[in-house]
Amino acid sequence: MINPFRKGILFGTVFSIVGTALVVSAIFIAIVAMNTAADTRVAFSKHTEALLDTVESAASIACFVGDQQLATEVVSGLLKSHEVARVVIRSGDKELARGDRAGLSYQDGQMIKGISRKIVSPFNKGEFIGEINVEPDVYAINKLVREKVYFTISMLVLQLFFVVVAVVLIVYYVVVRPIRSLSNDLHNIDAAAGEKLLAPAGYEENEIARLICDINKLSETLVAALVNEQVLRLQREIDAEKYRSIFDNAGSGIFIADIEGHISSYNRSFVTLTACQFNAHAQPPRLAYVPWSDVDKLMQAINVCLSSGVNQSVDLELETNEHRWLNVNLTAIEGMLVQGVVSDVSQVKQSEATALQRVIMDDLTGLPNRAGLECYLPETIRQGHAEPFALMLVDVKGFKKINGDMGMAAGDLMLRVAASRLKGCLKNTDWLGRLGGDEFTVVLPGISKRGAAESVANRMAGVFRKTIEINDTLITPGCDIGIAFYPADGDDLASLLRSAEFALSYAKREEGQDYQFFTLEMAATAEQHCKLETELHQAIRRNELRLYYQPIVDLQAGCIVGAEALIRWQHPTRGLVPPDVFIFHPKVKTTGFSRLALAAIMRFLNGGEHGLQARKPYGFSN
Repeated sequence: MINPFRKGILFGTVFSIVGTALVVSAIFIAIVAMNTAADTRVAFSKHTEALLDTVESAASIACFVGDQQLATEVVSGLLKSHEVARVVIRSGDKELARGDRAGLSYQDGQMIKGISRKIVSPFNKGEFIGEINVEPDVYAINKLVREKVYFTISMLVLQLFFVVVAVVLIVYYVVVRPIRSLSNDLHNIDAAAGEKLLAPAGYEENEIARLICDINKLSETLVAALVNEQVLRLQREIDAEKYRSIFDNAGSGIFIADIEGHISSYNRSFVTLTACQFNAHAQPPRLAYVPWSDVDKLMQAINVCLSSGVNQSVDLELETNEHRWLNVNLTAIEGMLVQGVVSDVSQVKQSEATALQRVIMDDLTGLPNRAGLECYLPETIRQGHAEPFALMLVDVKGFKKINGDMGMAAGDLMLRVAASRLKGCLKNTDWLGRLGGDEFTVVLPGISKRGAAESVANRMAGVFRKTIEINDTLITPGCDIGIAFYPADGDDLASLLRSAEFALSYAKREEGQDYQFFTLEMAATAEQHCKLETELHQAIRRNELRLYYQPIVDLQAGCIVGAEALIRWQHPTRGLVPPDVFIFHPKVKTTGFSRLALAAIMRFLNGGEHGLQARKPYGFSN
């Protein structure tokens, strides 16, 4: 539907006024028609009542004497009124006269309700002797109503016409013409040159003048904004040219891409660093076309950057012959795009690899050191949930003696030979490293049974029985091996090494046995030994050690020639602990423990500084 207000103010005003006037006029015409009809019927009733008043005396006489002739004359007199259609006069139950207007034919519903009046006796006003009925001419009444309604409508329409014409003329001269003049002037002025609109004559103080003033201010603001925009656009063009120059000539590779990896812009350095030539006539370039070693890692970093708004940095290797590493630094920009800055970090990666190699490798043997084991073994343990393995600690016999007697060069040579011989006993999937000194570590993946581990251990022991020539001296070193299994003997690096060290300690003390497997008894014995050592420290402070004298008798002479001093430990819960328990145990490494016990004995021999008293065996006298 076409909006009439778009055709102009004048047309819209006329349309609105006419439409409103028609609606209002229709309402008023309906009201006027109803009121006119009602007034006409009321006038008919009053007029009929007046006629009846005029003929009431004659009708009274006619009814009193039953004179039909007189009654007929009364009826004829009433029918002379053009609004009366029928008159009937009755005297009691007898109809004296009836009259109808000539030429009228009645149908049901055409006649409206007539007027009836009782006729009283001319001699007794309280006695009713007859009745007269007057029925109106509906056609005549309706015609009269229509004439009055049509007249009223004509007056209203004429009034509406003149009102509309007057309003249109007022709108045209007061509103449309000055606005049209203002529009023409607005099209002809040059606001950029400083020209302004002038108010039409006679409109200097009204709303038109204020509108012109507002238009002039707005034009000034727009001109200033346009000038500023031109300056900014020129500056942006200059900055864009500078940025383009920097972008194209930057040493780092730069690209702009979306979340799916479609590249919208890139510079020459990006092509040079990635060794990827994009065909401008083919489909748009993508990051996936670059030979990354792990493009999924790059796309994941782009997703994180765009979702979190936090810069991301990722190092990726190119699958080229140069083994180049590139660092890609990602920054989120507006429009769900990322800007990537690419730099070559190959030398940094090589330096890191070299430094890591120096940290985890043993310079003497070229094998991984303890740091290398700490890097390798946790990874092996993480994978070991599906595959057990065996851990061996190998100690070279006689290394300290050779290193002390023949010099460090001889010791280094012996270690290199030992490393070479151990490597010859292992498979490519096995792991060999040097923990330090003369101790090596071997990891056997997939081995969880003693039989397979014994086979490898026997092979190692066999190659170490072969002689080594050092400085023209033939040496047969030998080795001791401690073996532990993952996960049975330990589920992490520390516990597994501890179990293997327990087994190695037992192997060193077993003559004729080159290797030992870890058992729970080893750990229990070591724990008991540690507990006894702690309690022995407390025993010295608590004065729990007792000194006894054992007499020495000369049987030939039959006399005592001396005495043997014996130390005993009176434990508060264990009772009397014999010296072979807390001084030396053949199955446990007890050098420090024995030294502690001997120190306690010396304290007793030097005067019992803790106030301990010597005890005498029974039957022994001074």
